[in-house]
Amino acid sequence: MLINKKLLLVGASFSILLLLNHTLWQNNFLFYSLQSTLLFFFLYMIYQVQKSSLSQPLDTEKSKQSSNEQMLDVDHALFHDVVFELQQFLHQEIDIIENEIKRTKNLVEEAVGGISDSFKYLQGLSGEQQEMIKNLIKNSTSFSVDDSTESSLEDFVTQSNQTLDDFVSVIINTSKQSLETMSYTDEMIAQFDSIFKLLSQVEGLASQTNLLALNAAIEAARAGEAGRGFAVVANEVRSLSVGSTDLNEDIRKEISKAQAIIAKLRNSVEQMASADMTSTLEAKDKMSVMMVHVEKVNKHTFDSVDELAVIAPKIKDAVATGVRSLQFEDLTRQSLHSLQMNVQSIHAISDVLSGFEANQQSSTHQQLALLKDKCQKIYQQTKLTESERSVKQISMDEGEVELF
Repeated sequence: MLINKKLLLVGASFSILLLLNHTLWQNNFLFYSLQSTLLFFFLYMIYQVQKSSLSQPLDTEKSKQSSNEQMLDVDHALFHDVVFELQQFLHQEIDIIENEIKRTKNLVEEAVGGISDSFKYLQGLSGEQQEMIKNLIKNSTSFSVDDSTESSLEDFVTQSNQTLDDFVSVIINTSKQSLETMSYTDEMIAQFDSIFKLLSQVEGLASQTNLLALNAAIEAARAGEAGRGFAVVANEVRSLSVGSTDLNEDIRKEISKAQAIIAKLRNSVEQMASADMTSTLEAKDKMSVMMVHVEKVNKHTFDSVDELAVIAPKIKDAVATGVRSLQFEDLTRQSLHSLQMNVQSIHAISDVLSGFEANQQSSTHQQLALLKDKCQKIYQQTKLTESERSVKQISMDEGEVELF
């Protein structure tokens, strides 16, 4: 009779193990802890049955009955002791798990909050950087001609190149015109020489006129009173001759001054015309090369802007992916919340086990039946909760997440 009761106790313990196996399968750590404890309890009960069957006294029926009653009391007390120890173990492990869950939630929330703020700040800096680059490129590739007109660097290069070509053309034309001016100056100097010759002839005529007037005055003096009137005319002619000579001298002086000025002009024009155009042409070539380089730099700048325009959306997408990846905090929090529900289920079983110690007067069969019913209810409730659980993702790919 005693062995049958022990076998009943062993079978009930094995049933508890199976029920807890179905109830706690969601959490491997809790499952293995409880399974190990109940397996130890199960093996211990088998050992007690074998020990009891081998140590039964074979002397008399009376001693056998007394021993059976004594062993029943001992096994009943031992059962309560084991249940109490199991309840203490479960309570301690559950408290540790709950504390670790709370600590993990706090750490994850704090870390995710910091990472999220960093991503948002990075995204803001990326936008500001892109805006600054756009403004920098805009200011470096364009400038204001006046309050209402803006010109691009490309237009400036084109206009500068055209202006430089015009300037070189003006210099070349000026050199050509200087040569023409020199020829005209030479002709003018030749004309001045002709004028000097004419003035020499005029001076000769004035000298001859003066000589004729002198001769006429002499002849008038010889004629006496009859030649007095002719003498007056001769004196006037002589005076005109002297005045003409003075005028010719003044004209010669002024023309000489003009000739000297024209000679200086010719020297200046000659220097201008004989100036070496090589340096000017070399400067033009250097400016042309520089303009081509500026144009290449401008093109490279625009290409860089285009590349930045492509990179900026990539940075934005990367930040968005990082922010989306931070949803693991929601997934983890919901999983931890579900895990807390499993811990509460274990709490309920622990409360039933603690009731074994409080109600030692109840039969073992009743207590085991109560534990069985409680395990079945918790199993059904856990199964229903698992089917309604919102978190179904097992990776960080895009998916539907229902937030609490």
